[in-house]
Amino acid sequence: MRICSITHHQVINNPRLFREADALSNAGHDVRVIAVRQIAAQSELDRDLASRRSWRLHTINLEPPAWTWFYTGIRRKLATKMWRQIGGGGRLAGYAYTRTFSETVGQILSEPVDLIIAHTQPMLAPAFYAAKQAECLWGFDCEDILSEEYGEGIQDARHQELVRTLEDQFIPQADYVTCASLPYAGWIRENYDTEAVVVRNVPSLADAPSKLEFEFGSSRSYLSLHWFSQSIGPLRGIEDAVRALPHVMIPVHLHLRGTLLPGYAPKLCQLISEMGVSDRVFFHERIEPDGLIRSAAQHDVGLALMQPCCLNHQLAVPNKIFAYMMAGLAVLATDTEGHRSVANEAPEAILTYEPGNHLQLAQRINAFSDRELLRRVRESAFRFARSCFNWEKEQRIVLETIAKLDTVQRRKVRKNRGPVPRSVAVRSSTEP
Repeated sequence: MRICSITHHQVINNPRLFREADALSNAGHDVRVIAVRQIAAQSELDRDLASRRSWRLHTINLEPPAWTWFYTGIRRKLATKMWRQIGGGGRLAGYAYTRTFSETVGQILSEPVDLIIAHTQPMLAPAFYAAKQAECLWGFDCEDILSEEYGEGIQDARHQELVRTLEDQFIPQADYVTCASLPYAGWIRENYDTEAVVVRNVPSLADAPSKLEFEFGSSRSYLSLHWFSQSIGPLRGIEDAVRALPHVMIPVHLHLRGTLLPGYAPKLCQLISEMGVSDRVFFHERIEPDGLIRSAAQHDVGLALMQPCCLNHQLAVPNKIFAYMMAGLAVLATDTEGHRSVANEAPEAILTYEPGNHLQLAQRINAFSDRELLRRVRESAFRFARSCFNWEKEQRIVLETIAKLDTVQRRKVRKNRGPVPRSVAVRSSTEP
């Protein structure tokens, strides 16, 4: 099958996409990936990554001051203004939300295609319209519920309505939907009467260390806490960990890995100073996804501090939980619905605490003064990662989902199918 996987991110920032592309390509499919170029250093990493894969990478240049960067920015602003003033269907909404709408559709249609896979909501409209023109199948990988994401505008009703318009009109149209957590699947079923296949954000067994090392009490004299993300910023729960440190009765270090956002740095550094823990908090630069497990394996405990500031955060299961487990770390996580869905499957590997309750978090950390407990929790996490939470297992779900698609039949259905917006949604037009 000729498959085109599309994203509005740089490839290096989307391990879920390139692992999927690896699996499909290794299974014999002809796979293209269409992504963007935004930062020169990351574009170089993208090219290096793709050079070691059997799928092909095509990119749209958004590195300033490229003409495409300038033109697409102006076009999106104008489309957003028009959509807010006159409403309209999915095509105008697509231009308003997706900076590279036309460019992505053009890249998709530049070669014959049997299946388009849209990664995240900005790719919904391009996938739908390209599939309609090519008379091919298309699927949607829902990594987040962006209409319920704080950073996507739940504090801005107009922007939230734009995202909801795209979700409402296009998710029910997809030939299949995958999502990143069980709670996400429930939300999609409830809102769109659509069954989503759960594909977890898990690392590969190839990334796992051969054995557990660097343990508190044996190779080091302090307990090492680890947290990572692409960026170190607000609403990530880092404050919980910093406030907990003065109440931890055993030697402890907190290691934060990611790009420290300039607007957040003064606030975080002030909190660290006020808590008197400057000698216990360490910052590390962001690294490539391929190195995350090796880096995490040097610590004892992984922190998943998701704050329930919005519905998306309550339902999410971030990849860091599975990365910690694959690295053999005990996991301390906030008690959100998403985190609980994994903790229920691996109760011996994940301990939870109430979000914002730094004293309870400190208690959980202090429990690891029992080094035998720490060893058991770490070994349990490592065991669950290797037996349950790994890409070798999850990729089979992807391959089985693609294999079940009846291309000929679905093409015939598509020719006679119209838009199916969610019944509770009020739109100025029912045309996508």
